[in-house]
Amino acid sequence: MKPLFCLWMVLISTFAVAQTDRMPLAVRKAFEGIWQYNQKYGTNTVRIRFEEGKDYAFFTDIGNGMAPARTLRAIPKGELLVIPAKQHENDYVELQIIKGKLHLKVRQVDWDENGKEIKASNHSIEHQVFKRVKDIENTL
Repeated sequence: MKPLFCLWMVLISTFAVAQTDRMPLAVRKAFEGIWQYNQKYGTNTVRIRFEEGKDYAFFTDIGNGMAPARTLRAIPKGELLVIPAKQHENDYVELQIIKGKLHLKVRQVDWDENGKEIKASNHSIEHQVFKRVKDIENTL
Protein backbone atom coordinates (compact mmCIF):
# COMPACT_ATOMS: atom_id res chain seq x y z
CA MET A 1 0.00 0.00 0.00
CA LYS A 2 2.85 2.37 0.83
CA PRO A 3 4.55 1.99 -2.61
CA LEU A 4 1.23 2.66 -4.32
CA PHE A 5 0.77 5.86 -2.29
CA CYS A 6 4.32 7.02 -3.17
CA LEU A 7 3.73 6.33 -6.86
CA TRP A 8 0.47 8.28 -6.71
CA MET A 9 2.21 11.29 -5.09
CA VAL A 10 4.96 11.28 -7.73
CA LEU A 11 2.41 11.25 -10.55
CA ILE A 12 0.41 14.11 -9.02
CA SER A 13 3.52 16.24 -8.51
CA THR A 14 4.61 15.62 -12.11
CA PHE A 15 1.29 16.89 -13.45
CA ALA A 16 1.40 19.97 -11.21
CA VAL A 17 4.86 20.96 -12.46
CA ALA A 18 3.92 20.35 -16.08
CA GLN A 19 1.00 22.77 -15.85
CA THR A 20 2.98 25.75 -14.56
CA ASP A 21 5.76 26.14 -17.12
CA ARG A 22 3.66 26.94 -20.21
CA MET A 23 1.20 29.64 -21.14
CA PRO A 24 -2.15 28.18 -22.30
CA LEU A 25 -2.48 28.34 -26.09
CA ALA A 26 -5.92 30.00 -25.89
CA VAL A 27 -4.46 32.88 -23.85
CA ARG A 28 -1.59 33.27 -26.29
CA LYS A 29 -3.86 33.36 -29.33
CA ALA A 30 -6.25 35.84 -27.72
CA PHE A 31 -3.63 38.40 -26.67
CA GLU A 32 -0.75 38.00 -29.12
CA GLY A 33 -0.52 40.61 -31.86
CA ILE A 34 -0.21 44.30 -32.61
CA TRP A 35 -2.98 46.50 -31.25
CA GLN A 36 -3.84 50.16 -31.95
CA TYR A 37 -5.87 52.83 -30.19
CA ASN A 38 -6.86 55.79 -32.38
CA GLN A 39 -6.65 59.23 -30.80
CA LYS A 40 -7.56 62.64 -32.15
CA TYR A 41 -4.03 63.49 -33.31
CA GLY A 42 -2.48 60.07 -33.85
CA THR A 43 -2.49 56.45 -32.81
CA ASN A 44 -1.10 54.54 -29.86
CA THR A 45 0.32 51.12 -30.71
CA VAL A 46 1.18 48.20 -28.43
CA ARG A 47 2.55 44.75 -29.19
CA ILE A 48 2.04 41.62 -27.12
CA ARG A 49 4.18 38.57 -27.77
CA PHE A 50 5.04 35.32 -26.04
CA GLU A 51 8.17 33.20 -26.07
CA GLU A 52 8.14 29.42 -25.88
CA GLY A 53 8.54 28.11 -22.34
CA LYS A 54 7.94 31.49 -20.64
CA ASP A 55 5.08 31.98 -18.18
CA TYR A 56 4.67 35.68 -19.01
CA ALA A 57 4.07 37.90 -22.04
CA PHE A 58 6.17 40.74 -23.38
CA PHE A 59 4.09 43.93 -23.58
CA THR A 60 5.77 46.57 -25.77
CA ASP A 61 4.36 50.10 -25.72
CA ILE A 62 5.36 51.46 -29.12
CA GLY A 63 3.27 54.60 -28.69
CA ASN A 64 3.10 56.82 -31.76
CA GLY A 65 6.67 55.98 -32.79
CA MET A 66 8.21 59.31 -31.78
CA ALA A 67 9.77 58.05 -28.52
CA PRO A 68 11.62 54.78 -27.89
CA ALA A 69 9.41 51.77 -27.20
CA ARG A 70 9.16 50.34 -23.66
CA THR A 71 8.84 46.62 -22.98
CA LEU A 72 7.30 45.24 -19.77
CA ARG A 73 6.41 41.75 -18.53
CA ALA A 74 2.72 40.87 -18.27
CA ILE A 75 1.76 37.99 -15.98
CA PRO A 76 -1.40 35.92 -16.63
CA LYS A 77 -4.08 35.95 -13.92
CA GLY A 78 -7.18 34.10 -15.06
CA GLU A 79 -8.44 35.80 -18.21
CA LEU A 80 -6.28 38.90 -17.60
CA LEU A 81 -2.69 39.83 -18.24
CA VAL A 82 -1.39 41.97 -15.37
CA ILE A 83 1.62 44.28 -15.33
CA PRO A 84 2.48 44.89 -11.67
CA ALA A 85 3.38 48.42 -10.62
CA LYS A 86 7.09 49.20 -10.23
CA GLN A 87 8.34 52.38 -8.61
CA HIS A 88 9.83 54.88 -11.10
CA GLU A 89 8.85 52.59 -14.01
CA ASN A 90 5.12 52.00 -14.46
CA ASP A 91 1.69 52.01 -12.84
CA TYR A 92 -0.54 48.95 -12.34
CA VAL A 93 -1.95 47.71 -15.68
CA GLU A 94 -4.61 45.11 -16.49
CA LEU A 95 -5.17 43.76 -20.01
CA GLN A 96 -8.33 41.89 -20.99
CA ILE A 97 -9.83 40.69 -24.27
CA ILE A 98 -13.54 41.50 -24.59
CA LYS A 99 -15.32 40.75 -27.89
CA GLY A 100 -12.03 40.63 -29.81
CA LYS A 101 -10.74 43.97 -28.50
CA LEU A 102 -7.94 44.63 -26.02
CA HIS A 103 -9.14 46.56 -22.97
CA LEU A 104 -6.25 48.25 -21.18
CA LYS A 105 -6.89 49.61 -17.68
CA VAL A 106 -4.28 51.65 -15.82
CA ARG A 107 -4.42 52.57 -12.13
CA GLN A 108 -1.98 55.14 -10.77
CA VAL A 109 0.12 53.95 -7.84
CA ASP A 110 1.62 56.09 -5.06
CA TRP A 111 4.69 55.05 -3.07
CA ASP A 112 5.81 55.92 0.46
CA GLU A 113 9.37 56.97 1.38
CA ASN A 114 10.36 53.31 1.94
CA GLY A 115 9.32 52.24 -1.55
CA LYS A 116 6.12 50.50 -0.43
CA GLU A 117 2.92 50.86 -2.43
CA ILE A 118 0.27 53.05 -0.79
CA LYS A 119 -3.22 51.62 -1.23
CA ALA A 120 -5.49 54.47 -2.23
CA SER A 121 -9.09 54.07 -3.32
CA ASN A 122 -9.44 57.54 -4.81
CA HIS A 123 -7.33 56.90 -7.91
CA SER A 124 -9.28 56.84 -11.12
CA ILE A 125 -8.76 54.08 -13.64
CA GLU A 126 -7.86 55.04 -17.20
CA HIS A 127 -9.47 52.74 -19.74
CA GLN A 128 -8.55 52.42 -23.43
CA VAL A 129 -9.85 49.98 -26.03
CA PHE A 130 -7.42 48.76 -28.70
CA LYS A 131 -8.25 47.03 -31.99
CA ARG A 132 -6.05 44.24 -33.35
CA VAL A 133 -4.27 45.34 -36.51
CA LYS A 134 -1.92 42.38 -36.99
CA ASP A 135 -1.43 38.85 -35.69
CA ILE A 136 2.04 37.64 -34.78
CA GLU A 137 2.34 34.13 -36.17
CA ASN A 138 6.01 33.25 -35.75
CA THR A 139 5.93 32.59 -31.98
CA LEU A 140 3.16 30.00 -31.91
